[in-house]
Amino acid sequence: MQEDKATDEFLKTVGTYVIVFQAVESKIEEIIQIWCGLDKFERTKRKLARLTTAEKISKLSMLFLKTPENRRALEREGYPTYFADLVARLEQARLDRNRLVHSHYLFDFMRFGGPIIQADHRKGPVSFSEEEQQRLTTSISQLYIEVGRAHRQAIHDFEHLQQD
Repeated sequence: MQEDKATDEFLKTVGTYVIVFQAVESKIEEIIQIWCGLDKFERTKRKLARLTTAEKISKLSMLFLKTPENRRALEREGYPTYFADLVARLEQARLDRNRLVHSHYLFDFMRFGGPIIQADHRKGPVSFSEEEQQRLTTSISQLYIEVGRAHRQAIHDFEHLQQD
């Protein structure tokens, strides 16, 4: 019975993390759209659809540094360092998501009569304590807030650019 409760909590953590991470990824795509130019929306959207999450994070970082539409952010004191830290946390969140999602499998390679959810130990032992699960959900929630701030800042800078 205790194992069922632990499994339920783990699955809630996975679900929460995946949903919030998807919201973070959507904000990343929207920032990229702004920096690539809204006049190129459809083309950029098609290109983004073919990119992996790692490639989107890399593109976000590159555009931050090289896009003329982003010059105000580059000139803002402390913001380039803040943004570099945000990109590093995005990459860590991506790795955490992969570790979390791929640590267990449902029905795959299941022995008949075995448990439905089993640990996938092909990459070594994986353990997600209650504390680790709490840390993961807290960190992805905080990251969502931070990416939301960066998104609002990109919109603000874009609107200011339109007034120049």
